[in-house]
Amino acid sequence: MKLVLAKMEQGVGNNMPLIQENTKNVPESEMAKLLVHRIPISVPTEELYGILPGNFIFEQKPPKKGQSIQHSAHAIFNSPQEAHQAFENVQGHLEKDKSGLPQKLIRFKLSSGEIVGLYVRKMAEDYSLHQVSPKRKDIQDENSGHSKKQKMDPCDDHLQEIETLKQELGEKDNQCDDCLKEIESLKKELTAKDFQVSTQDKIIAELKKKLTEQKRSKKQGW
Repeated sequence: MKLVLAKMEQGVGNNMPLIQENTKNVPESEMAKLLVHRIPISVPTEELYGILPGNFIFEQKPPKKGQSIQHSAHAIFNSPQEAHQAFENVQGHLEKDKSGLPQKLIRFKLSSGEIVGLYVRKMAEDYSLHQVSPKRKDIQDENSGHSKKQKMDPCDDHLQEIETLKQELGEKDNQCDDCLKEIESLKKELTAKDFQVSTQDKIIAELKKKLTEQKRSKKQGW
């Protein structure tokens, strides 16, 4: 009630935010965290540090019962401001979870080449998001543009992956061509060796024949 009266006293054009009850009840230490969830179990922890800007550490959460393919973790920053700034700067599709908390869908490529997706969520609704000012509106419009751009990024990643696979297939085709050429070359060498052996056999047969004739001639001369 006091907040409403203060708002009325300040006037309609004032930018004073109304802090939601759920934000007031969240400790500052929790506000300095971001929840990273739906992490595929195949993603190494060290590669998670590349998805968020700023200085933070990861605190792994034990997987829920029956969730053996995904897990979650807390990204712990030095202050709520750093956590908020990291969430604003991370590139991803902005949406809200079932509790109404802001989160972003992030897709990125692992060092193995696999493309995976996960969510980064705030621990509570940030009251600063409710301020209505021209500057804030410009930032929201800019973020909206980034979100639309990021919505197309997964398609771009898939196209790049397709191109990479095409190149790999092309390289394999070239390797097969090289193998076929080598096989043909070996066949020619074997054919040439067979001809050489056949020629040598004929020469040996002729020499044996001449030697036999010479022996007969000597016997007849005696």
